[in-house]
Amino acid sequence: MDGSQFHTRFPVVLRFEGIGPENIAGYEKHRKRVGGDTGHILEHPPAPNRRLIGSENWASEALAEIAEIKAQNFAA
Repeated sequence: MDGSQFHTRFPVVLRFEGIGPENIAGYEKHRKRVGGDTGHILEHPPAPNRRLIGSENWASEALAEIAEIKAQNFAA
């Protein structure tokens, strides 16, 4: 798939389903366009995706925070 089926210049992809800690690695692979089936994406898009919130390494920060919360819950 090369995107030619879209009739607009900027197709929008939305996700309304929540993600859990077990999905973070897969989300990052998709965001960074590595691994898996990448035949449906532009390898070199004309402009990078714009990050609206969070830092570039949000995934590792989130996983570290989750680990800390787990430790606190275990200690309690």
